[in-house]
Amino acid sequence: MTTAPRLDLPVFTAPDGLVYVDRNGVTDQTLPRWHRLNDPLAVRRRSRLRLITHLGLGMAIVATAGALGFVVVRSLWGSVDGGANLVVGLLGGCVVGLWGTLFRVLFVRPRTTPPPIVPVPAEVLLTHVATSSSVDVWRWSMAVSAEEDERRTIGYETYVERPSDVASARAARDRYAATYRAYASAAAEMGVPRRDPAVTLDVVP
Repeated sequence: MTTAPRLDLPVFTAPDGLVYVDRNGVTDQTLPRWHRLNDPLAVRRRSRLRLITHLGLGMAIVATAGALGFVVVRSLWGSVDGGANLVVGLLGGCVVGLWGTLFRVLFVRPRTTPPPIVPVPAEVLLTHVATSSSVDVWRWSMAVSAEEDERRTIGYETYVERPSDVASARAARDRYAATYRAYASAAAEMGVPRRDPAVTLDVVP
């Protein structure tokens, strides 16, 4: 970690050469936290741990559903046809468990919290900010980064070529509008000018 590139901002240059802000302020613990969040080895380790956790939970769901299917069939009909009905109950429960696991993977998104250390966009570094609070600069950086990410693709997402594109274009425009409102609100809190939206919005805050 090197000295801050902007003396009026609580930011620092990390070993990867990028400028970051620590929501909790630059302290002796900032660099170790940065390594835990950004070091490739640590990132791969977390990724493997998440994969193992998901696989273990999926196997537990399938096993539990299969056992329940076995118990339900046995309690209702007992063991008939040489126990074939129990096997069917077990397999049926496993199938239900597999579908439940698939639904969880595809549609259930885990809650994520923003990292305490985030990159500082160039717009933040080039703009005179009226405050030196780490939390304010962190929030402002998050808002700018989110708007920049949306700005890269919103033009394509809102381009209507066929009537079937209207609904998806409207959804993309609404999503970008929400992101831009958050960006504009953060800019107002920081007392800095904001850039115009990337696409025409019905209501500009």
